[in-house]
Amino acid sequence: MPSADVFIQAGHEGRTSGATGATGPLGNEIEWTPIVADEATRILRSAGVSVIREDATLQGVYDVKVAIFIHFDGDNPSCRTGASVGYNDPTDKPAASEWKALYSNYWPFRWMSDNFTSNLSGYYGFSYTRTSDAEFVIELGEISCLEQAEWLQPRLKWLGSLIAHFLSKRIDKGNVPEPGPFSGGIITPTSWSTFYSGLELDGFSVPQKGLSNRTLLKALGVETEPFGEVIRHEDREFIKGKVSWFGGSKDRTMAPDETVALTGEVGRGLSEDDYYIAMRWDYLGRKLFWVNRHLLVVNPANNKAVIVRAIDWGPNTSTGRVLDLSKKTLDYLGVQTDDELICAFSNSSNGTRQVGPI
Repeated sequence: MPSADVFIQAGHEGRTSGATGATGPLGNEIEWTPIVADEATRILRSAGVSVIREDATLQGVYDVKVAIFIHFDGDNPSCRTGASVGYNDPTDKPAASEWKALYSNYWPFRWMSDNFTSNLSGYYGFSYTRTSDAEFVIELGEISCLEQAEWLQPRLKWLGSLIAHFLSKRIDKGNVPEPGPFSGGIITPTSWSTFYSGLELDGFSVPQKGLSNRTLLKALGVETEPFGEVIRHEDREFIKGKVSWFGGSKDRTMAPDETVALTGEVGRGLSEDDYYIAMRWDYLGRKLFWVNRHLLVVNPANNKAVIVRAIDWGPNTSTGRVLDLSKKTLDYLGVQTDDELICAFSNSSNGTRQVGPI
């Protein structure tokens, strides 16, 4: 029987037919719930809280302290509902009420009564979780209502951080702080600077112009890295160079079954919401050092910053580029192919997939 501190399900995730969730003017429930669930999971695990993270497909019994099932509501005509909670036992009400009290500090729209539909009180997931404290469904708002959707959409990761705080406080473990009001995600030098970890780490260097590179020599016959200027930004050293994007279903430069050099993932199967990087790493006989290694990428023009994970080697020196990144990363940072970004090591949890904007 799988066991952990908490259980988190992203409602409808993984389904291609049947109950695939509500739809709205700005997105679909099946797309939004994993973003919230993944962020809550990331924060809790980094705080030492064990998490079982599942999609809509459940099997067996999960033995946990608290189980939550994340959803967004939908209605036709729209804007007749709001946020709500659902549970099938009175013993679950205290935890659900505690969540409502916390969320009410921020949620500006209406609340529905507890268990206001039979799908809430009779939620199928309850039969798969055995909890020592509580299990309940969280409906974060009505995704089909434009006014609510406009409030929810930019706050998806913030919602994950609020849920992480709630669960950490509920089980008295991890000490995850309350995130406070949503700030809009504006990056300031003090926010990304806390993740900066220089250009050298454990004998390895971020690839930069003039460094000898045995891996580059073996792959392309080029003895030293030809690109990547060392510059200073906000009193810290970075590598600056041209960028492009790769990976995901729209990358037709990769064969359908082609895998990336470090992690072995199928390149065209990479998630459109992932944040990853390729550079011309010098493996130095220790290729595993680079697998999912975290790096900090900053757009010096707007100070937006992203933590990315190393998954591949490249690009070819003939491109004149230094970094290849996911399309999601370029879009968030506000750049296009052959624009310039800066890069350094990150001090975040290397070797994990806990990446994204900071």
